[in-house]
Amino acid sequence: MKQKLDRYFLLNRTFLHTLLAIAIPIALQNMISFGVSVMDSVMLGSFGDIAIAAANLGGQPFFILMSFGFGLSSGGTVLIAQYWGKGDLVRIRKVMRISMQIVFAASFIISAVCLCAPQAILRIFTTDEAIIRAGAGYLSLVVFSYIPYSISNNYMMSLRAVEQVKISTVIYAVSFFVNVVLKYAFIFGKFGGSRLEVGGAAVGTVFARCSELLMVL
Repeated sequence: MKQKLDRYFLLNRTFLHTLLAIAIPIALQNMISFGVSVMDSVMLGSFGDIAIAAANLGGQPFFILMSFGFGLSSGGTVLIAQYWGKGDLVRIRKVMRISMQIVFAASFIISAVCLCAPQAILRIFTTDEAIIRAGAGYLSLVVFSYIPYSISNNYMMSLRAVEQVKISTVIYAVSFFVNVVLKYAFIFGKFGGSRLEVGGAAVGTVFARCSELLMVL
């Protein structure tokens, strides 16, 4: 029985060590990403329901972009992982270049559309004019985080495919700290920052995404 289980890696220490070394950092990254959304709700909660709803509404185009980028980058990482196993760095760079070009083009198009017609985009999701106006202000600022996010996310997912998960975990952790501190500063007007309320959440997100990109590069 033990040999049979070992054949399927259930008792293979090397396999389990490799699995946990990859899985635990990825789980931490997902927890950090979830924590960013929670902090938005906590900080904006003192400004009422419209502020929270505006931030959630203004974030809808980002979820579309994130879903597209995740799907494309996941497909790329499957190929990269296969070529990594073969030691074919030339093809790895080619796959990464193609996926990077596509996610950049997608994020650029979505950013341009959101900048040109933020209220029209948000009317797809709701008819409440007060929330649309507040959400459009948020969207007009947070849209500048789309391109940095798309590039850095594609890089970090590619790093996972070549067994480099600790780097992205550290980057996410630093980005989370930058995000929380700057959002606190710009939402409430602390540390010399301007009191922007809902807009402050967007500004914090932009700086956090840019810091991710700089660290990845």
